[in-house]
Amino acid sequence: MVSNYFAVLLIISIFIVIYIALKNYENIDIYYWTIVILAPLILLSYWLMTRVRTREGAMIALCFEYLDSTVMLMVVLFAILNFMRVTVNKWIKGFAYTVAFAHMFLVWCCIDNALYYKSIRMINTGLGMTVRIENGPLKVIHWGYLTVMMIVLLGVIALAWLRRGTYSRRTLTVYTILVLTGLSLYIVETVLSVSFSLLPTLYVIADIFVALNYDRDHIYDIPNLVSKQYDKMNSRGYVAVDTEGLYLGSNMKSYDFFPELELQIVDTKLKAGMSADIFYGLIEEFRENHTDHKIFNIGDMVCRCEAMSFTLECDFLI
Repeated sequence: MVSNYFAVLLIISIFIVIYIALKNYENIDIYYWTIVILAPLILLSYWLMTRVRTREGAMIALCFEYLDSTVMLMVVLFAILNFMRVTVNKWIKGFAYTVAFAHMFLVWCCIDNALYYKSIRMINTGLGMTVRIENGPLKVIHWGYLTVMMIVLLGVIALAWLRRGTYSRRTLTVYTILVLTGLSLYIVETVLSVSFSLLPTLYVIADIFVALNYDRDHIYDIPNLVSKQYDKMNSRGYVAVDTEGLYLGSNMKSYDFFPELELQIVDTKLKAGMSADIFYGLIEEFRENHTDHKIFNIGDMVCRCEAMSFTLECDFLI
């Protein structure tokens, strides 16, 4: 019975992955995607836990189950910070993920000896198979990690409510409910040593929220929306080439002036013609004399072409 229930949750999470994959957004939230992809793996471990019949099988399922309290917990933390528009230093972020993965690998390496778990036993409860475990001395590392993560998560949630940001308070409310419910469930189930966890149900609810909020979250991405609208309304054409003169891309408006760009292949030299003569000539003048514009005629139109460097590598936007 419990096995079938976990199987249903697993199927729902897989459909959510497909649903998100069908979305056609230019800006993909990497944290949403990571949560959506990790959820089926975690739910698979819960389902396998009710299906295995050997201690070795239970140990493998238990390893993947640890994804939720190690890596997933860290992803949720950064997802909330990203939602708050808080930029985290890349070294801090890298260190945080390193700690999360190192902790998970520690569990995997120590799971088959008495350091982490003194014993792992399979028990049939009548509703399905479950695992009874007796903690070893290294389990205190996991409790320490969880304690720190819980304090940080609660602190970030509190800061989000106190901070005046341009993010949705409705979305923040759902985040708060999910985080508080998840932490409470984990603590209660750990203390009571329940046979079957309700956390998988919460993961699917969170997964559904992520899927439904995926559309709404883009409504609040005002800079991106304005940029897209400006690009549609703008009368300027943009062409980008790198320092070697290789074509990087252009917008639709540039095709009105240089139709050949529509057939131009990325990472190749511009084909001989007006666009190549104008662009390459302007780039050379920009490099040598810092001349940043050129006036020329295309049919009855008088056009002004400007050049500027747009990256640290001095690629050019024309």
